[in-house]
Amino acid sequence: MITAEDVAQWMVEEMWRRKGRLEQAIAVEGILKKFGREFLYENKKRESGYLPRSSGCV
Repeated sequence: MITAEDVAQWMVEEMWRRKGRLEQAIAVEGILKKFGREFLYENKKRESGYLPRSSGCV
Protein backbone atom coordinates (compact mmCIF):
# COMPACT_ATOMS: atom_id res chain seq x y z
CA MET A 1 0.00 0.00 0.00
CA ILE A 2 1.36 3.40 -0.99
CA THR A 3 1.38 6.05 1.73
CA ALA A 4 1.79 9.82 1.85
CA GLU A 5 5.25 9.14 3.27
CA ASP A 6 6.15 7.24 0.08
CA VAL A 7 5.09 10.24 -1.99
CA ALA A 8 7.05 12.61 0.25
CA GLN A 9 10.16 10.41 -0.05
CA TRP A 10 9.84 10.43 -3.83
CA MET A 11 9.56 14.22 -3.80
CA VAL A 12 12.72 14.56 -1.69
CA GLU A 13 14.59 12.22 -4.03
CA GLU A 14 13.39 14.22 -7.04
CA MET A 15 14.52 17.46 -5.43
CA TRP A 16 18.00 16.02 -4.90
CA ARG A 17 18.06 14.70 -8.45
CA ARG A 18 17.04 18.12 -9.75
CA LYS A 19 19.61 19.98 -7.63
CA GLY A 20 17.17 21.23 -5.00
CA ARG A 21 14.33 22.39 -7.22
CA LEU A 22 11.08 20.59 -7.96
CA GLU A 23 8.45 22.65 -9.74
CA GLN A 24 4.83 22.01 -8.83
CA ALA A 25 3.78 21.01 -12.35
CA ILE A 26 6.56 18.41 -12.51
CA ALA A 27 5.72 17.12 -9.03
CA VAL A 28 2.02 16.82 -9.88
CA GLU A 29 2.75 14.96 -13.12
CA GLY A 30 5.17 12.59 -11.39
CA ILE A 31 2.82 11.88 -8.49
CA LEU A 32 -0.06 11.23 -10.86
CA LYS A 33 1.99 8.77 -12.91
CA LYS A 34 3.74 6.99 -10.02
CA PHE A 35 1.19 7.04 -7.22
CA GLY A 36 -2.24 7.96 -8.58
CA ARG A 37 -4.81 10.70 -8.35
CA GLU A 38 -5.62 9.96 -4.69
CA PHE A 39 -2.42 11.78 -3.72
CA LEU A 40 -3.45 14.97 -5.51
CA TYR A 41 -6.14 17.55 -4.99
CA GLU A 42 -7.70 20.23 -7.15
CA ASN A 43 -8.36 23.70 -5.72
CA LYS A 44 -11.29 25.98 -6.55
CA LYS A 45 -9.43 27.31 -9.60
CA ARG A 46 -9.07 23.69 -10.78
CA GLU A 47 -5.30 23.81 -10.28
CA SER A 48 -3.70 20.58 -9.10
CA GLY A 49 -1.73 20.39 -5.89
CA TYR A 50 0.29 17.64 -4.31
CA LEU A 51 -0.62 17.63 -0.64
CA PRO A 52 -2.73 14.55 0.04
CA ARG A 53 -5.97 15.43 1.81
CA SER A 54 -5.64 12.39 4.03
CA SER A 55 -2.02 13.09 5.03
CA GLY A 56 -2.85 15.14 8.12
CA CYS A 57 -0.43 17.84 6.93
CA VAL A 58 -1.41 21.48 6.84
